[in-house]
Amino acid sequence: SHSYYTDPSGQFTVGIWDTSYYHRKVVPFPRYELMCFLDGAVSMTDAAGSSETFNAGDSVFVPLGAPADFKVIGAYLRKIYVIFMPQA
Repeated sequence: SHSYYTDPSGQFTVGIWDTSYYHRKVVPFPRYELMCFLDGAVSMTDAAGSSETFNAGDSVFVPLGAPADFKVIGAYLRKIYVIFMPQA
């Protein structure tokens, strides 16, 4: 992961993240995040079991608290992230 910009409050961050295989179980998403996928594919499943796959070239926005899992399909994923994490 490499952050290219973080605002002075530390709540807003933009960067690139890459990973080999990764799977996070369904949990409430801990932040607001816009993801723009550059390489690879990912499957996201909500608490009701509805699943959607996103590939390189796709973008998705996940709101704070949305129950979702995140599973890399294949061996590699790279994305641009735009995160807003409000301070409590």
